[in-house]
Amino acid sequence: MGLAEHALADLMQKMPDVRFDIVTSAYSRGASNAEVLLPNISIHRIGFGRPSDKYLLPFFGYRAARELHAKHRYLFAWSLMASYGALAAALLKRAVRLPLLITLADQQVEELSFGKRALFRFILSDADQVYGSSASHEKRAARVSGRALVRNSMGEGDAFANQLRYAYAEILLNREKAQ
Repeated sequence: MGLAEHALADLMQKMPDVRFDIVTSAYSRGASNAEVLLPNISIHRIGFGRPSDKYLLPFFGYRAARELHAKHRYLFAWSLMASYGALAAALLKRAVRLPLLITLADQQVEELSFGKRALFRFILSDADQVYGSSASHEKRAARVSGRALVRNSMGEGDAFANQLRYAYAEILLNREKAQ
């Protein structure tokens, strides 16, 4: 887990009444047996426990997220980074019109290759709201994406999405300062 994931774990611990369904890659063979330490979290691991699982995540993650959304009727989808998981969320948004919030967390957007920049632009173009961990991070992301970061309404989920991203950003910044 990196800084973004640790900050998310802190946030989920502070919000015990909120249920979090996380769709992610399996990453390693033992990942499916990993203990989930908080009762308000369900982790849905996609793949076979190989590093290449991240390439399956946009497709199989989309399918898992669509099934979860049909069961739970989420207010919005949230991706911590513009990554392969965010591609799954962007596909979900297109299929079921579920608003999409992307928080860029600690992502180093300036270092993306040409191909990854194209994916980055695609992902951000489908988001309803995109926020960086700081104003300077947002400026860099806007420069890389070639457009201003979007701030559209997320409908019924607007107030909760704002509360969530502010709390997450505060935890993330405190963790960054502590390092």
